[in-house]
Amino acid sequence: MQFKWNINPILMGKQLKIVSLLFITISVFISSCQSNHGNKQAPAIADFIWLCGNWKNDSDTSALFFEKWQITPHKNYSGISYILAKNDTVFFESIQLFIADTGTFYAVTVPSQNNAKTVNFKLVSSDNQTYIFENKKHDFPQRIAYQYKALDTLNAWIEGKVKGKFKKESFLMWRDKSIAK
Repeated sequence: MQFKWNINPILMGKQLKIVSLLFITISVFISSCQSNHGNKQAPAIADFIWLCGNWKNDSDTSALFFEKWQITPHKNYSGISYILAKNDTVFFESIQLFIADTGTFYAVTVPSQNNAKTVNFKLVSSDNQTYIFENKKHDFPQRIAYQYKALDTLNAWIEGKVKGKFKKESFLMWRDKSIAK
C-alpha cells in the first residue's frame, strides 16, 4: 500500500514562511530570557553618590566611629574610616571605590595590617541599595557590605570566618550634618 501526498506548493510556501517566522520569534524570545536571567546590570559609579559626605556612629560611649567619603577628580570615590576612643585614634583605614574592566572594587588600606598593602574586594552583589564586596582569600573580613537604608542612614558590615567560625560586625551610621563637607 502506498500513501500519496497531495501537497499544494503555494500553500506549502506560506506555511513554511509562517513556521520559519514563528521559529525565529521563539528563538529570539528564549535567547533574551536566558541572557537576562540572573544577571542584573552592574552599578555605575554614579550609583554610589549617596555615599559622599561624613558619617558617624556615636551611640557607643567608649568609642566614636567615623567614615568620610568624597568623589575624586577621576570620578571614583575616596574615603577614610577611623575610630576614636578617648580622643585617640585606635583604628584608621583609607578606602577607594572604583570601577575597572574586571568589575567594581572596594579597596582598603590599613597601615597596621597586611604590611600596609591595599586589599581589593570585588562587588559580587548589588540589590535594593545593598552592595556586597568579597575577597575570599583575605583572612578577615572576606565580605564588606554597605546598605543605604534611608535618607542619611546606612548600615555597613564586615563578615567572614575566623579560625573556622563565622564572625560579623555591623556599623550603623548616619550622616553627620554638623561637619561641613
